[in-house]
Amino acid sequence: LAAGNVPMFPFCVAAGPFSLHQGKVCRAMSFGVEVCSSTGSPAGPPVVAASLVNAAYSLTYDEADELLHLGAEYEPELALLSNVTQKYKEWRIQQGALEFKFPESNIKVKNVRSKFPEVEFQVLNEESQSRSMVAECMIAAGGAAGSIGQTHALFLPFRGQPTPQLPAEEVMQGIPEGLPRLMRLRSCMTPSTTSTTAIPHASLGLQAYVQVTSPIRRYTDMLAHYQLKAHLHGRPSAFDQDEMKYLSQRALAGAKEVTQIQRETERYWTTHYFAQQPKDAEWDGIFLKWINEDTRTGVVLFHEIAREMLVKMISNAPLGTQVRVRCLSADIATSFVRLVEIRGDPLSNSTFISSRL
Repeated sequence: LAAGNVPMFPFCVAAGPFSLHQGKVCRAMSFGVEVCSSTGSPAGPPVVAASLVNAAYSLTYDEADELLHLGAEYEPELALLSNVTQKYKEWRIQQGALEFKFPESNIKVKNVRSKFPEVEFQVLNEESQSRSMVAECMIAAGGAAGSIGQTHALFLPFRGQPTPQLPAEEVMQGIPEGLPRLMRLRSCMTPSTTSTTAIPHASLGLQAYVQVTSPIRRYTDMLAHYQLKAHLHGRPSAFDQDEMKYLSQRALAGAKEVTQIQRETERYWTTHYFAQQPKDAEWDGIFLKWINEDTRTGVVLFHEIAREMLVKMISNAPLGTQVRVRCLSADIATSFVRLVEIRGDPLSNSTFISSRL
């Protein structure tokens, strides 16, 4: 949450024996995927093993990006991993995977209990090579777990997604390239599904997928680890099919509730942020899509905070137009924010905006 983390395990356990520590040999579960150098496709069966990892040193995303920018001679293993994961990503896209590269931000709040808490939006670097590399490694690990589960008929919390019905080509041609077009594609995505047996995941381009990279903070990941470890040691499965279905459904119901709480919390602190700004503060954004043209309600992405807001468009700005807005009011009690356009000159691609969060 914006005001701090609420761990699934006690913090002393999650940050202690359950985590990797620099300069220490730590217990882990490792996944291996062999990738074809020319096509990026898996070149052999994946492997999973209970392992001991000696973390020589840790890097932030910014530090890893800097090393990757300097070149392979400074950190050859990191450069190799970046190249391999890029190949794997290209292969997934050939299998039908879809990538939605939208600006993102994390909300951090300092002095939560004070009269004037400090709300900060930490905008993530969407061009970060290291973030892309880590994300692809997590997908590859999930694909490996799914493939192993499918091959050995293990009951795991498989995640899947039906193939979406995308708009016709002529419809897409009428939407500007970039974020507005991605927004339209994103709205076509079907909800993910769960199963105790393997099912395809269309948007990832994988035939079987299990989330396994966060057993400290996701209950279903921990369930998958129990099953995989039992398989590795030649023991009966920790859970039969009915038990896995029951536990997965309960965990996912809880996860949905947590997601809703997180959204409400972020909406609350976003309202706080606008309420604290000077009355003459201005923000730039891009008009992404209409929600209701009759009421002139659309969606604008604010660059400075990387957040999508509902807005009421007054001018006839086309999708993809850069807009500038000013906050008229922000009611913390109702999480309601009103934003108004300034300098609505069509030649400068500005727009009039009145917005509700």
